[in-house]
Amino acid sequence: MECMRKLDEVSEGIVLDEFVKMIDPDLVEVVNLQYSSHLIELLEDEERMENFMNIHLCGRGEVDDADDAYFFMPNGRIHPYDFPEDCFKDKVVTISASALGRTAFIHPFIEQTGAEIVIAPQRDLCPVDAAIWYVNYFYFLLHHERLASTAFERTEEHLDNYARGGFQCWYNDHSDE
Repeated sequence: MECMRKLDEVSEGIVLDEFVKMIDPDLVEVVNLQYSSHLIELLEDEERMENFMNIHLCGRGEVDDADDAYFFMPNGRIHPYDFPEDCFKDKVVTISASALGRTAFIHPFIEQTGAEIVIAPQRDLCPVDAAIWYVNYFYFLLHHERLASTAFERTEEHLDNYARGGFQCWYNDHSDE
């Protein structure tokens, strides 16, 4: 799901869409969203969400000095607790939005959404670094059919000194169950 302003020239979502289509044209669905309410509506559609195991959110992230963290969209922002409850239950969520790999966002996000694994950058992220990092990740995940954790490790191993962003992989420890 790409949540970028239409006037932004760089679109990581297009790069990933085209790359994944090379692996399997039926494997990906790109949804361009402008409004936070539209993203929430989409995520509340449980029947539709059942069709996906991996969700990639592409947008902007903000974490202020008070550790207020949110996914910033062209027309709205979404805090972790604004996502529908358990909308990503047992799913792998990759986030391409600067700084949303920090605990201020990730811990409440996992608790609210039920995501099994979340991969996100901890620092500012330029679109080129994000694109190359996620192309490599999805290459290992989908083409070589690796587990998400293995695809993350392989990508970090190959790009750690090159792609900036400080990507982190977070696991749901299910301690609330």
